[in-house]
Amino acid sequence: MKFREPEAFHEAVLPFLAEHSAGKRHGESAGQAAARPRWAECFPGHEDILSRINPVQATHHSNVHVIVRGWTTGRACILGDAAHGQPPNLGQGAGLAIANAVQLAASVTSAATAEEGLAQWQARWRPVATMVQRWSYW
Repeated sequence: MKFREPEAFHEAVLPFLAEHSAGKRHGESAGQAAARPRWAECFPGHEDILSRINPVQATHHSNVHVIVRGWTTGRACILGDAAHGQPPNLGQGAGLAIANAVQLAASVTSAATAEEGLAQWQARWRPVATMVQRWSYW
């Protein structure tokens, strides 16, 4: 299903997101109820399905933006969501974690010491992860 116009997405989704961010997670609010007709407009032919959604029973996930001082200390490192957690908007979380793991292995095995390899890995790949993280919030 696609939105016919970008503005439709914002008008339909923002009342749900704004109220969720404010901590209103129980029951349907006035803003959410007002957005229901807009959802039906955005997804013509699916009114029946949309009318059956119960906001009280819906699953709401909050997504944490992970910001850390560094990925490494000594001979230890963090990887994946611990290093660069992001919302699932781009679908890049697991792929980024796998790519970083591959690069971590390459950096550590090609360096003279584990500490040197970890430092090189962090210097080269942390900016990439940070960029993907930022894109996922846009």
